[in-house]
Amino acid sequence: FFFILSLFFFFKQKTAYEISACLVGSEMCIRDRLFLDGSPQGKTAWLSKPYENSGDYCGYPIYLDSDVKKFVDMAINDKAQLLTHCNGDAASNQLLDAFNDQYTPLRPVMIHSQTLRPDQLPRLKSIGMIPSFFIAHIYYWGDIHRRNLGQRAESISCVHSALKLDLPYTFHQDTPVIEPNMLETIWCAVKRQTKNGVTLGTDEQISVYNALKGVTINAAYQYFEEHLKGSIKEGKKADLLILDRNPCKVAIEEIRQIKIIETIKDGITTVSYTHLRAHETGRNLVCRLLLEKKKIQRTKIKKKNKKKSLRKEKQRKH
Repeated sequence: FFFILSLFFFFKQKTAYEISACLVGSEMCIRDRLFLDGSPQGKTAWLSKPYENSGDYCGYPIYLDSDVKKFVDMAINDKAQLLTHCNGDAASNQLLDAFNDQYTPLRPVMIHSQTLRPDQLPRLKSIGMIPSFFIAHIYYWGDIHRRNLGQRAESISCVHSALKLDLPYTFHQDTPVIEPNMLETIWCAVKRQTKNGVTLGTDEQISVYNALKGVTINAAYQYFEEHLKGSIKEGKKADLLILDRNPCKVAIEEIRQIKIIETIKDGITTVSYTHLRAHETGRNLVCRLLLEKKKIQRTKIKKKNKKKSLRKEKQRKH
């Protein structure tokens, strides 16, 4: 049995204002990037209440409210989809205020949304804004968040609250902060467990199926590509992953051990992992296949050069 997963992995833009094109109705939409604060683990995320054992220190904003308002107005006037880095709930509030709770069809994205509060989610929905959660924060820095945020760490990455509001959400890894591993991210959304084995916020745990939606159909929707990607349907692109097990049927702890055995792009198999050698990881297989491909290319070049040499030698003799 092989579980077929529609492939649409969301990767954040590499530069602050990288522009990429996507079709929105009959018009083109550009994407702009904006940063409003830092990170909760580094105590630079801008919070509405102080960090634990830090006096009245709440982190800090990068821009004045008036500046953020100008950036948002500029994006709307340019019909640009704005992707904004907000880790702290105060930074999230600054962004929401800049949109003035007015709906926009541009699907702006709140990147990270770490300490975004459940009571702020209705404002995102009224704007049409999508929270993209860095859900793996719970595993990698959850124990630090417990120390820095106290009880607030229980509601970090409030995905289930978004789900209850029928608010589209996506997941990402902020690569190169951590490696791009969507199956691990799915596990994090379902388990919400820190490295020390502590569960953060059982109320915010979601099912495997809903976690899968966060990296497939919801991600496609975020980029106005739901008509092309994100689900298996006639007329859509055949971008698929073939997994060795069904993540909806295995034990939660096994999700991270699921292997990708084949990658299909536009209906064509680009990488097959069915020839894994003993103790060989998927990464090692890719490296081996690339080396073998280079070896084949070198052999072809040698043969081609040899034929040229023989032809020249033959012409010289004549």
